[in-house]
Amino acid sequence: MDNFLKGAVFGAAVALVGAYLLGTDKGKETCKKVLNEVDKLKSEIKTKIDETLSDYQESESDPEGV
Repeated sequence: MDNFLKGAVFGAAVALVGAYLLGTDKGKETCKKVLNEVDKLKSEIKTKIDETLSDYQESESDPEGV
């Protein structure tokens, strides 16, 4: 029963945060800022992955790199 109570409290907290982010002007602005930062982070991660993949492919094709 203890796990049920923890789950219910967690669910209520998530619902409150969602209601705040979607229901208030300040929450909507905060949500936009968070999504903007997430997009920046995704772009940075993609760039790093592409650079790493390119470096790996170059090292694989370089016979002297072994």
